[in-house]
Amino acid sequence: NTTPDPLAAPWADAQMRYRAGDLPGAARACERVLALDPLHSPARLLASGLASAAGRHRLATEHALAATRRIGRQPLQHVIALGATLITVGEYEAAATLLRRIDPVAVPAPGAIAEISQQLSLLEQHDDALRYLEAALRHGLSGDWASYVHGNYLRFLGRMEDAAAAYEASLARNPHYALAQQALATLAPPGDPAPRIARIRASLARTAVPPRDVAYLEYAKGYYGGGSRS
Repeated sequence: NTTPDPLAAPWADAQMRYRAGDLPGAARACERVLALDPLHSPARLLASGLASAAGRHRLATEHALAATRRIGRQPLQHVIALGATLITVGEYEAAATLLRRIDPVAVPAPGAIAEISQQLSLLEQHDDALRYLEAALRHGLSGDWASYVHGNYLRFLGRMEDAAAAYEASLARNPHYALAQQALATLAPPGDPAPRIARIRASLARTAVPPRDVAYLEYAKGYYGGGSRS
């Protein structure tokens, strides 16, 4: 016979109460879980969020740090959520240490690895942020935004030619991606800028261009000396 898990009922109760919006009840249920297993990482993470919502920031930090002490075989999203919580409470070193436990080469989950890359970038761990993002790209991450962020990471590390190539890769996927157009303009790569100016003008000539895109595109055009929008 299988021995019943004494944590199953209180942990299920904590999650149910949280989903129902009963935050005090969820906090009490987390306390019951942690009385049985003080290193229950998911309960610690939930308790941290509940303490933060209640304005108990020191307790939130204590729970977040305790959640890192025994991760076990948790889903990647648990690690990502815990990393975000540690960043929120200002425990940057603990967050970086936690995130680096994930081997980006060995985990074929490009979206999750890209999220970890973004967190490492927030922590100013730029070499690691690039390493994780490039692993995500090798695992199949794609999209105009992915190549744009790749360009930003390369640029920050002084790899300007590679950054320009990444921005061009972004624009190959979406010629109207305004952020990549602005980034490429400010990078001022060598070569004839006329095709890039023409691409900007084509983006501005579309109907119903979002105002934010207009601002980025006008800035890019002005950077090339392209004048104001006609």
